[in-house]
Amino acid sequence: ETIATGFLDELAIESLDDEPALVPDHHIYLNATSGFHEDGSTFESFNQVTYKHPLVPSILSALTTGDMATSPITYGPDTNTHVLKYGEIIEMLLWSPTNLPHPIHLHGHAFQIIEKGFTNDTTGQYRNQVPATNAPLKRDTIFIPGEEYAIVRFRANNPGLWSLHCHITWHSGMGLIMLFASAPEMMQESVQVPDGVLEQCRLQGILTSGNAAGNNGGFNYAAAPNDPYLLVEDPL
Repeated sequence: ETIATGFLDELAIESLDDEPALVPDHHIYLNATSGFHEDGSTFESFNQVTYKHPLVPSILSALTTGDMATSPITYGPDTNTHVLKYGEIIEMLLWSPTNLPHPIHLHGHAFQIIEKGFTNDTTGQYRNQVPATNAPLKRDTIFIPGEEYAIVRFRANNPGLWSLHCHITWHSGMGLIMLFASAPEMMQESVQVPDGVLEQCRLQGILTSGNAAGNNGGFNYAAAPNDPYLLVEDPL
């Protein structure tokens, strides 16, 4: 028996649900790149923002801050949170400008793969788009080689706090994570955190209400983690 081997073209494979390409309502550009702090230490980031855990878990901020849950700053500057409206179509352009590859994984949703290509291609020769008549393949993870990009789309129809991150552990550990707060006002109506979970937080000294700085009400974020943007070149 002969088994054929070779590369699969994700844009030529169709989804079994026959859903056509979604029409985006909202566009998000995400540059997955490395950078430096002033002491020369290396970090990873989306758009030069390195993820740092807030003082309050983000899902608890969404549930306890009322109308302020729809403001991205509620979740802290270093969570890189984008707040999504229920049902809107999100288009993400994911780009790796360096030679580092990134398998990017989205929690809570499956996205359509719309386009892939090389970032330095000025001819259009290496730009590969899904055929207009196809039902684009859906995945929750896409591999982006170094110096390449991908365009994906998904419908924000699953209220929750969902992370987008690199699935290479040391890349995500160095900060290549961001959050989507999908329909936080709907979360407040339907999500009930078990008392046991809240108690586990308290036993570990983790705050369970308020914004990223642990403040209930107002716009005081002074205690929230807030590292400076990464430097492109090593300062040392």
